[in-house]
Amino acid sequence: MRKILIIIIILVIVVIAGFLIFAPNKNRNLSEQDNQQVSEPDRQAIREHGEPEDKTVLETGFSIKVPKGWVEQTAPMGVSMMAVNMLDVVNDERARQINFHPYYAVTLDSVQNLDDQQYIETLKQAVIQATPGIVFINENDLEINDNKAYALEGEVTQNEIDFKVLFILVKGKGNDIWVISFNTTQADWEENASQFTEIANSFLIR
Repeated sequence: MRKILIIIIILVIVVIAGFLIFAPNKNRNLSEQDNQQVSEPDRQAIREHGEPEDKTVLETGFSIKVPKGWVEQTAPMGVSMMAVNMLDVVNDERARQINFHPYYAVTLDSVQNLDDQQYIETLKQAVIQATPGIVFINENDLEINDNKAYALEGEVTQNEIDFKVLFILVKGKGNDIWVISFNTTQADWEENASQFTEIANSFLIR
């Protein structure tokens, strides 16, 4: 479970410190070919407001959707990819003050000697220890593109801001397990939930 600590660090950084570590000008989606086809005003608009249309990004071992208005970020070491919603206005005033934006991250882990249920319980306990007060309010089995998956939905209050987090665990090849983690404020959950579902359902192991 070499990546669980990384997943927890991401969660703690985002929930406690806000999304200050990410900025629109860190967008790295524009390839050299894209730069030749997109005008400077359009590039600036993408940097400020995210992708102009839905797109699918190909990463090592998987592909996933980056919706219109989202910006793919340079991920921390050990994290496969991250994307943040820079287009929508966050409804929670305190969250706006710390520059928080909804985001998702994809991380590859290994169940090693654990069965699926043991892995889920270990992840839950690690998150609870790292983020005091978090409560998992909903769990259910899923199937994403013919792969066994599991959803964990939690709530936590930090810095007087009510957050909602969603972990989607997708069984990969061998001992591999992919963890897609979503984070938003409770005030924005209804607005983001359907989009989170679309992103999760777009996840394809390659």
